[in-house]
Amino acid sequence: MTPHQGQGGNQAIEDAEGFFLFKGQHINRASVSSILQDFDRVRRQRASTIQMHTRDQHGRKDPSKMWKYTQYNFTYPGVRECLDRLNAGEEMIAV
Repeated sequence: MTPHQGQGGNQAIEDAEGFFLFKGQHINRASVSSILQDFDRVRRQRASTIQMHTRDQHGRKDPSKMWKYTQYNFTYPGVRECLDRLNAGEEMIAV
């Protein structure tokens, strides 16, 4: 994570929230692989998008993109809601 949008710490907090998927009675040895796939499906896509936004803005500030990227960066409904949206064929983050 590059430092240009200050997202390193935020992404670490979001990663920690994603481990909420491991909370509940449904957790067993057989379900761990599926849960990790769901975690990766949300977290990799989101972190990669933020990295692309950061690279795009480094050195060339575009106010309209900065606003759009800021909205995306700070609009995260949580891992469960993102999975529900992805499973419904929707965008994970609607901005």
